[in-house]
Amino acid sequence: MLGNQQLAGLVDLSPKRRVQPAKESDYNTVDDQKEYEDVDYYYGRGQSHQSAKSTRQMVNSPSTPCPPAPPLMLGTLPRGVPATHLAIHTAKSKKSNSCGRWRVMCGILAVSAILLLLLITIITFLILGIRSQDFSGTKNERRTEFELHPTKIQKRREPDADISGNHLLTLLLTKRHVCLFEASTDDVESSVASYTTEHIETAQLLYYGNLSHAGVPVHPLQFQRVARGLGIDEDCHVIIYDRSYTIWATYAMWIFKLYGHQRVSILTGGFEGWKSLQAQSAQYRTEAGPPSPTPKIGDIIGSWNSSVLITYDDVLANMESEKYELVDAQTSDEYTGKASGALFGHIRGAISMPIETIFDWNQSRWLSSQSLVDIFRINGLSKHKPIIVYCSTSVRASMVWWALSKEGFDARLYFGGWPEWLVRAPDHLKVLPK
Repeated sequence: MLGNQQLAGLVDLSPKRRVQPAKESDYNTVDDQKEYEDVDYYYGRGQSHQSAKSTRQMVNSPSTPCPPAPPLMLGTLPRGVPATHLAIHTAKSKKSNSCGRWRVMCGILAVSAILLLLLITIITFLILGIRSQDFSGTKNERRTEFELHPTKIQKRREPDADISGNHLLTLLLTKRHVCLFEASTDDVESSVASYTTEHIETAQLLYYGNLSHAGVPVHPLQFQRVARGLGIDEDCHVIIYDRSYTIWATYAMWIFKLYGHQRVSILTGGFEGWKSLQAQSAQYRTEAGPPSPTPKIGDIIGSWNSSVLITYDDVLANMESEKYELVDAQTSDEYTGKASGALFGHIRGAISMPIETIFDWNQSRWLSSQSLVDIFRINGLSKHKPIIVYCSTSVRASMVWWALSKEGFDARLYFGGWPEWLVRAPDHLKVLPK
């Protein structure tokens, strides 16, 4: 609180002083209110005429009571130093402003450089990662069919569906990775006897029973075990022949395709064709003796290739969708139901195509490519529509499948064939003899 002496310096409180009424022109409510509210201003200019005048007006006014003096905060005003209302403004120098701007600009440039470097790093890692995946996939996938040469990488050509005896001799003399097999028939004893008597040099006996059970393919793992036991590797070119029938070689080829091995061919003319060439040159060698164990285990991997296989459910669904053409590889008598020994017939809508229409049994050879294509087109087959082939055991159907595939048609084999359809299909989808 202000003392009496300090207050006396601002206002004369003497009782002897005569109080004069304030004039209306001298009293300013706004001005007085302003100076009353601004305490620092009021006390800071106590010596001025305006402040003194306003103070006297406020004190002498009978209607305005004198407000109590506001307290002084400890340490706000030193003793003997009057308060001041002067605001001190320190102007910033141009040098400090320039430094601040430079700091902001440098910070922005640094952050931009870091972000740009981070973006370049991410893009580089992505590019290197994609390239490394492509390289590792090409290196580890053995079915990409590529050969490395000293100067370039050349794609290996897919082997032909059939090869001549001349071609086989070249592969054997040049020590190519060839796996040669003689396909047995369903008569095991007769097949073993024929093989033991004479077979093409280095050929091994491939048992029908190890590939199929009554026309039903074995499990892929069972096939893998048998094929590895025969020394077949993933990159091996499998070449199959049989004893002049060809039918067993085509079925074995379908089995290899079914289990994912694409490098497989059939020897044109079979064993009899090889013997004819042997009569002309001693280079076409044969040997005798029982099957011998393989010196090593192969690394072939058995898989499931659904592009060459059709099941009963697929054929049944095709009765409505008509997505596939149906081809019956049974004999003409079996197709019409005239054959004896079983209840024969055919699936409704199937086209009859016996083996003798595409294969010359007398000369043991296939018809020419142009003749095969003409026969297929006459029967309404097209390369733009997939084809289902079936018979009673799927062995004969494999010959029609092979001929269609060789000429570029999309053919698939229904291994259940007519026996399964006869038992499971609705009667209106069967064509039986009357």
